[in-house]
Amino acid sequence: MTVCVVDDDDIAGSGEACDTLRVTAVHAALRFGAFAVGRGGTSLNVGKEVVVTDGGLASNGAVVVLDSAEVTGATVSVADLVDLHKSVRVTGQVRSGLDALIGEKATVEGDVLAGANAALGPQALVEGRVEAVGTVTLAAGATATGGTLSGATLPPVPPMTGLSLSLSAGTTDVTVAAGQTLALAPGSYGNLRVRTGGVLALQVGRYAFATFNVDAGAQMTLDLTPVAGEADVIVDVVGALSTKDGASIRVVSSVGDARNVLFRVGGGQVQLGKNGAYVGTFVAPTGQIELADSSMLVGMLYGEKVNLKSAARVTWLPALDAFVATMVPVVPLAGIAADVDATEPPLGPDAALAEGAEVEPAPLAAAVYLPVVESFTGW
Repeated sequence: MTVCVVDDDDIAGSGEACDTLRVTAVHAALRFGAFAVGRGGTSLNVGKEVVVTDGGLASNGAVVVLDSAEVTGATVSVADLVDLHKSVRVTGQVRSGLDALIGEKATVEGDVLAGANAALGPQALVEGRVEAVGTVTLAAGATATGGTLSGATLPPVPPMTGLSLSLSAGTTDVTVAAGQTLALAPGSYGNLRVRTGGVLALQVGRYAFATFNVDAGAQMTLDLTPVAGEADVIVDVVGALSTKDGASIRVVSSVGDARNVLFRVGGGQVQLGKNGAYVGTFVAPTGQIELADSSMLVGMLYGEKVNLKSAARVTWLPALDAFVATMVPVVPLAGIAADVDATEPPLGPDAALAEGAEVEPAPLAAAVYLPVVESFTGW
């Protein structure tokens, strides 16, 4: 959205009739380190001793967080329960469409808001208020520093729509042999296989593969040095994406990071193997994503279901620019800009601007990015 503010004084001396700001609204799921779009049963599973830094967790279905996990950011279930097990720590709000269960010795540094009932286990601590549409119960030694309220009136958690992908790939298969390093140019290919000890080197640009398989101990390196003004690596995979134990996807250039790396997967499975190290935003709207035991991801995960296995680490750093370039429709602004009311919320309640995103002055643009989120309010 571009907002025009009349500048009668022309203090900047630009001679322009108005000053403008350009705001890009993106899917609200990008606010989270992991988001599961599925609504049936538990769609977001978090294993023991998992650490999620900055982004938090969200799901349309149930969210279950096992013992001693740590989550920095909100933990949200749109239409089901949030279940925090023993000694879990959440730094942020807990919001559930149904029950909110705060387990024994668990800690929430924020409010707990439940669409049904809220229950705090023995010695659980909520450093905030606990409100429930149903009842709030506290076991022995449990504390809510901000007090409790049963029978609360809470708005429903706004639902978020699922994304959709239509991907295609080529027919020429790519195989990287053990011990080989292959520098692959951007383009459309068939099945990819990187064998143990092999290295696949990618550069800035767009790639497409029919399937994507990286064997144990193999590597994918990313050179994010800008090319012709472009700075992102975007990888489309029509089928499944799999990396085996000890594999890695890493940046080797002195510029760029996870914010420049986007994987879009049309298949039913994204498997990031044990003890691996990965960067990038992985979007698999109809797939199950698994970040296996003791693996590390810098980026974010979006899938039908998401499993973070024991001791996995997720650091939220989403590829916003690449997402906007490939996932968000562009609509002409002709005849619209003059009618924008800067006092209204950007694009109505459906808009979401990633925390920490910058808004910079820009000339009046001919297009605006519209969100693909059904509705969203900030947590």
